[in-house]
Amino acid sequence: MTLRDIDLKYSGGALKTSKPLVTGGALTVNQPNGTTTLPLGRAGALNTGINIVSSFAGGEDNGSGTDTTGRLNLYSYQRAQNGSYGETIRHFLMRSDAKAMIAWYGPKAGYNETTEEPDESQGWSPWWWIGAHWEANDNASIHGHGSIEVPDLTGALQTRLEVPFIDQTNPPAPGQPIGVAITNIRTNLADFTVRASTGVLRVGAGNTYNKDILLSVSADRNPAGERWKIRANTDTETGSGNAGTNFEIRRHADNGNVLGTAVSIERSTGNVALGESAVSSPARLLVSPPTNKHGVSVIPLASQGNNSAFAAVTTATTDRVLDVRVSGDANARCVVYSDGKHEWGDGTNPRDTNLYRSGADTLATDDSFTIGGVFRAATMQGSTASGGTLTLRSTANASKGQILFGTSAYDEANQRLGIGTTSPSVSLDVVGDARATSFITDVTVRSAYFKTTAASNGTHTMTAYQAATTGDNSVAGNFTSDNLDASCVYVAGPNKQRSTLKIGHTGAADGTDSVASAIGIELNNAGTACQGITVTAPDGPTTGNLLLLRNNSVDDFVVKGTGRVGIGVATGATPGARVQIAQRDDTTIGLLMVANSASSSHLAEFRDSTNAAKTRVLKTGALAAQNAQFGTPTAESYGGGDGVVGIRNTTTAPTTNPTNGGVLYVEAGALKYRGSSGTVTTIAPA
Repeated sequence: MTLRDIDLKYSGGALKTSKPLVTGGALTVNQPNGTTTLPLGRAGALNTGINIVSSFAGGEDNGSGTDTTGRLNLYSYQRAQNGSYGETIRHFLMRSDAKAMIAWYGPKAGYNETTEEPDESQGWSPWWWIGAHWEANDNASIHGHGSIEVPDLTGALQTRLEVPFIDQTNPPAPGQPIGVAITNIRTNLADFTVRASTGVLRVGAGNTYNKDILLSVSADRNPAGERWKIRANTDTETGSGNAGTNFEIRRHADNGNVLGTAVSIERSTGNVALGESAVSSPARLLVSPPTNKHGVSVIPLASQGNNSAFAAVTTATTDRVLDVRVSGDANARCVVYSDGKHEWGDGTNPRDTNLYRSGADTLATDDSFTIGGVFRAATMQGSTASGGTLTLRSTANASKGQILFGTSAYDEANQRLGIGTTSPSVSLDVVGDARATSFITDVTVRSAYFKTTAASNGTHTMTAYQAATTGDNSVAGNFTSDNLDASCVYVAGPNKQRSTLKIGHTGAADGTDSVASAIGIELNNAGTACQGITVTAPDGPTTGNLLLLRNNSVDDFVVKGTGRVGIGVATGATPGARVQIAQRDDTTIGLLMVANSASSSHLAEFRDSTNAAKTRVLKTGALAAQNAQFGTPTAESYGGGDGVVGIRNTTTAPTTNPTNGGVLYVEAGALKYRGSSGTVTTIAPA
């Protein structure tokens, strides 16, 4: 069949025409038999397009089914150049806010899980768009981009990927060409993931171009928004040694200008630099801090346990862990080795000072060690060698000072040691107690000097205490002298209420200390003429006692300063004679003298001022006298005789008879005798 106007004919099973085909309604291709209603899109959409229908009549594409899919096949043989040949589909935007989109629709309610048929109960909605448009929906801005859009959770389509075909920050004016030198492809409400198992994210270009990943505060290509840039730079690749195209992380200012390189990694060596280029870096990690900033600061958020802020694993104890130099130094000023050894120098000459572990629990240096502050140590020793020496010096200067030990000091200039004082005035000056298992001095001058100014009770200048309870000759104080011209011990003091030397014997209450004594004096060596006890008053006679033995509130023996001797006299009494013996009870003899049968000497003898013997008590106990006077204790009257007996007139004649004898007396110059019977006989007249 041929129509004259449209040249429409049926040939080879197809309807053909050489003219444009225009229809005022929908055109359906591959219309299936029956009355199947095809979806048109959202509710109310008109059937105004070309419908190419498919069906599931052919079943699954599993090798046994048939193809019942309708499709639009477009064939191109020309390239699109001057006349846009080769364009198989053209979209014309007939209004500024028109959109030319390809849409993929799906049922809002999804699919039946059993039949896999669409659930059209809620209609259909677009699931994926691709297309382009010029103006925004609100007509307020120019978009000028192609985009891929998918719905958000509310069903509203959102642009997820856009490819601008204009400079969106400066859209062309009407009549100007449409296009852009570099398009800014952007995402919106989308993540971008490259599945590394099947591909990579690649930024590629020749060595003359920087390969950048830019982090910006602007979604446009505004340079002012640049903040960080990850770059493979344009350092020349030489073709050998893997040099060139090095890695950088660059930082930008608030205006987008480059502030500098934050991180640089040299590709050939892997050297990393912070703050400058890593090319030709002298270290694996090079840190160049700005002014007044640390190069590296480690601040843990919590305890690191057995981990550390800095850890180094080396291959030898002589490997360097730390090397510190000042710019321009020929040698490192400070070096720390893997074994912990520290070395220091001036940067010009080889290092000359060290500190290291010399052995178990031992830190050592081969050089001098100066401490300007406090040095604390539980133990100090000179060396570990036999006969080693520990030397302390106040200063290396010739003018010596002090070595201080807390509140103590050694005056090196005057060679004085002060304990408890920093101003020693003698060779050993101790303020406080001094304790030792033994004190030994052996000098040519005074060995010891003890002084105290304390007036409190019980504060002694010196106390010698023997704590042992047994042991002969183990004493609290032993004084021995080889000096023949001076006393062994001097004791002097201006005492008023106490003795200059007080000896207290702690007696045994049961009397078992009967052989002990508070004072024992031994005069050793036969033939000695030493005095046992000597009491002298070289500056004049004392008004007190020279010697006093007092017991039970009685002066058992006292020698007064006048030389008078009292035996058994009352406490503090003055003897009435050169020697006074007081009989203290009615049973004790006042004076008892017992003769020695082998001696020819008298028991007692009394002499006059010419040293002539006048009265004796013979060893037999008989009394022998040159003269004898009775009746008066004072004046003698012998009538010029010698070897006589003088009897003074009685003051009271006897009136009673004596027993067992008689009484001889003188009365009125007459010698009389009264016998036991009372007879008075005048022996001689007056």
